[in-house]
Amino acid sequence: MNHAIIRGMGWVSEFSRGYPGQVLCSKKPHGLPRISGKEILDRPHKAFGRMDPFSKVGFAAITFALADAGIVRSESKKNIAVIASSVAGCLETDITYQATLSREKGILPSPTLFAYTLPSCFLGEATIYHGLTGESFMVEEEIPNGLQGLSLGLDLLEDGGCDALVCGLCNSNIKGVGPINTAFPEPGALFFVFEKQKSKSGHGSITENKTQNIFSHGNKTINSLTDLGKNILAKKTN
Repeated sequence: MNHAIIRGMGWVSEFSRGYPGQVLCSKKPHGLPRISGKEILDRPHKAFGRMDPFSKVGFAAITFALADAGIVRSESKKNIAVIASSVAGCLETDITYQATLSREKGILPSPTLFAYTLPSCFLGEATIYHGLTGESFMVEEEIPNGLQGLSLGLDLLEDGGCDALVCGLCNSNIKGVGPINTAFPEPGALFFVFEKQKSKSGHGSITENKTQNIFSHGNKTINSLTDLGKNILAKKTN
């Protein structure tokens, strides 16, 4: 049985972005929003401007989640692990980069895009910017619910492998692109911050019954990280 406190949550979707109590809604939802560095960063960070859309969405959601948890960027390093689940990873960026290899159009390959043709690139950028030194990796999911990554993260937290855990999911606006027969989730990113000890007010707790493979938030069963986010927001508005 794994148990952790949910200290923070942050997200980027077609319709809104931010964290509980600090939400910016899109006036005309049409794809994932373009996020500027000034919107989420407390100091200039050139790497953010060079990121592909997939990386920007994931980086922003992690930043929002840390802000909600009250974890501020500082020079001191923090033993916080970061785990992200995805269905297709940076496939959208890979396809865009492939288009720059076309000899027929006389276009040179884009070195900027090439730098982000690994799905875990934004995790490295986020850990460097926020000073997170715990384990960091991506989980490629067959079932797009984020729970496989969450289970791995809760094990790490339970075993003392990190002081806190940032865990979530990130998916491109990849629907209808490429010969992939799978049910893609809604595009966007959703991340949470988990801790073992409740040091500040948070959003309740998450429990994993490993024997039955059941996750619960309070007395509600969780079938996906999206479910968890909806439960948290529902409690905030009631």
